[in-house]
Amino acid sequence: MVWKNSVGDIRQVKHSPAVEVQGILFDFDGTLAHLNIDFQCIREAVKSVGIEMGVPPSFLEKRYILEAIDEAAAKLRIERPVVADVFIDAASAAITDVEVRAAAHSHLLPGVIELFEGLRARRIAVGIVTRNCRQAVEIIMGESLAPDSIRTRDDVDRVKPDPSHLLIAASDLGLSTDRVWMVGDHPTDMVAGNNAGMRCVGVLTGKSSAEELTQGGAWKVIPQVAILVELLPA
Repeated sequence: MVWKNSVGDIRQVKHSPAVEVQGILFDFDGTLAHLNIDFQCIREAVKSVGIEMGVPPSFLEKRYILEAIDEAAAKLRIERPVVADVFIDAASAAITDVEVRAAAHSHLLPGVIELFEGLRARRIAVGIVTRNCRQAVEIIMGESLAPDSIRTRDDVDRVKPDPSHLLIAASDLGLSTDRVWMVGDHPTDMVAGNNAGMRCVGVLTGKSSAEELTQGGAWKVIPQVAILVELLPA
């Protein structure tokens, strides 16, 4: 799997107040669940894989590890194309291993189950779009949540903030993007949603400030995801 994104500039989306929301896409880690992921452990595991295959550690120092893997793989394809795919598979397995182990000690955030039940009562479709692996997401969700769509990094070629990740999920719901909201706790969620033509709601989880979420393109910012229903029409 190769993870790619092309964010570009935020596209300002004008939403008609008459358009009814019929679907909501949620980020997972931080927004719906607390994952006890050791990101430094992930980075060190990927570095170890890279060193074995001749990838300079400096290539894996970028803030976002999936993009760092892409960059390293692109370099390998020029110099050692056969090794590139082996590196991606090994790096992916290393990340998944850390995430799955963390998922066993993670949990959904308070009010999430009730939120999903409330959205279903309103006949609003729900989906999850996440850079996490599917196995970790399913471990934490168990049978508590039953979203209409789950799109993890395992399911797409381009992960958010690339808007195509969200467009695929909206297609799963059978909805045009002007009828879908994107909810997340990071500015990249807002960028992806805006560039996909969706109204975006930021959630304050301690990861990003209200100002950062607004600058990313949030229409509204709320203190916790459980009160999202308060933004819906009566």
